Amino acid sequence: MGFRSRLLLVNLLGTGLTAVLVITLFLHSVQFRSHWNDYRSSVMRRQELLQDISDGVGYGGMIHALKNYVLRREPQYFKQFEQGIERTHTAVVAYREIEGVEDHERQQLDAIDTMLDLYSEAMRTAVASESSPAELDAKIRIDDTPYFNARDELHRSTLALSAAGTTRMEDDLRAGMTVALITGVVSAIVMIGVGTWLPMRVARALEQKSADHKREAERAQAATVAKSQFLANMSHEIRTPMSAIIGFSQALSEEDVSDAERNEFQNAIKRNAESLLGILNDILDISRVESGHLELYEEVVDIPTTIAGVASVVGLQARRKGIKLILTEDDNVPQRVWCDGGRLRQILVNLVSNAIKFTDTGHAEVAVSYVPVAGDTGRLCVDVSDTGSGIPAEDLERIFESFEQGDASSTRVAGGVGLGLGISRRLARLMGGDITAESTQGQGSRFRLTIPIRVARETQPTPSAQMDTRRGANSLRGAWILLVEDGPDNQRLMLHLMNMMEVRLDVAANGAEAIDHLREHGEPDLILMDMQMPVLDGYQATRQIRRMGLSVPVVALTAHAMEGDRERCLAAGCDGYVTKPIDREKLFETCERLLNEGPSVAEHQGH
Repeated sequence: MGFRSRLLLVNLLGTGLTAVLVITLFLHSVQFRSHWNDYRSSVMRRQELLQDISDGVGYGGMIHALKNYVLRREPQYFKQFEQGIERTHTAVVAYREIEGVEDHERQQLDAIDTMLDLYSEAMRTAVASESSPAELDAKIRIDDTPYFNARDELHRSTLALSAAGTTRMEDDLRAGMTVALITGVVSAIVMIGVGTWLPMRVARALEQKSADHKREAERAQAATVAKSQFLANMSHEIRTPMSAIIGFSQALSEEDVSDAERNEFQNAIKRNAESLLGILNDILDISRVESGHLELYEEVVDIPTTIAGVASVVGLQARRKGIKLILTEDDNVPQRVWCDGGRLRQILVNLVSNAIKFTDTGHAEVAVSYVPVAGDTGRLCVDVSDTGSGIPAEDLERIFESFEQGDASSTRVAGGVGLGLGISRRLARLMGGDITAESTQGQGSRFRLTIPIRVARETQPTPSAQMDTRRGANSLRGAWILLVEDGPDNQRLMLHLMNMMEVRLDVAANGAEAIDHLREHGEPDLILMDMQMPVLDGYQATRQIRRMGLSVPVVALTAHAMEGDRERCLAAGCDGYVTKPIDREKLFETCERLLNEGPSVAEHQGH
């Protein structure tokens, strides 16, 4: 056999081996993708059904509906309960049909079905019973621990499946790399290096693709764990004050409640409602900061008054724990400065409240200092330190991330959803400053807030003082206001508030009734418009009012408080925007301003 024949044979053998390699790697890639898709589909389907199982029983689900039906005996809660049962049952059936569901998972699904039967029996008892709410509540009380234990066991099974899928992908990757390596070496020997670049290139591409899939799986698994942990913390933080609100509301209806107890129960309801509102406000602040739409409002701020106000807010928290709160201030700290006073107070309340929360013995200290820079400008420094448990060094930066906590376990002593420090640092940086932290475990922590300020040399009163002066008299007295609101409780609240201000208040239950009222009775002095209602919502009703040629001021009175909701209301033709829960001072101020100034014609052009 001649040289050319031998060379041709070598090339043919090398080409054949390369083709075998390419086909093998292609088949392996197809198999790898199939395994990955099956694994991802199974895990994601389990996660979706687990979310339905959680939603069906949680706040807004059948437990909430059963409790409200027992207290109020209103049909809508029975319907809500049936929807929760149906949603959860559908999810359980669908979970059983997932390919590869194991026996221990079926046992947990059986446990959930058993709990659903108990809830259904409890609702049947509630419907048939004529007992008082308190008696009925005690009669049908259900221990829902087995339900949540079963749900948590299913969640652990999902995480185990995710881990097993990752392991399987790693095994597939090693197998594919082994085949590629062996075939590549043989091809290199036969062809004396000819054509070896192809399998190497294919191998590298496969390795990169496999690594990408692995990272994606790890990120998905970490996101699932973080989401579950955050939802569990959020559920706890919301259900805890909700439990107090429902319990004390029920206690107020009892006949043998003394005046002192009634006052105590009302204060507890108000305190827990404000706690819920604080959680919602934190989430809204995070949304505004991340979207870049949070605005700062510069005003003259009295530093000693601000620090004293923060101390009064958290003072009760410190006294209850027996913690001493120490306030110190350097002699050169200016009394009055220009900055966003509201955001400064928010940051300080978060920092000082955290210091007290994580301190069991000793004290928390707030030390204020000032560093001049040039002229009337300088840096305001506030050090908040405590003698608490301290923070591990590896967690000092993590605690500033949204939804993160130093201790996220179910046995943690301090509550909260992990938003306060993240919001505080973002606000400080938005103001041109920062928050830093240092800590020693077992000895305590120190957080330093630094923000740029300008010393206020003017002697004019602060904006808040000016507002108090303007509102010395009731300028709403005698006004005619139309309230468009579908909620009976909100209608009753507004009647109470407007009666206090000696206002004539007419009520329409939806936008269509409001239009009919305007046509029949004429144009009032002002309209308070709920934006989400049946029949005709507030957006459509306001646009129709403007198309009718009416210039009556319209104030959006809405629970929509996310970024962009205010702009959407103004775009529909509203002149003012007040969010629920209603701040009566904000409401009165907005009504007075619009009654005095009238609507802005420019805002209504084009509607």
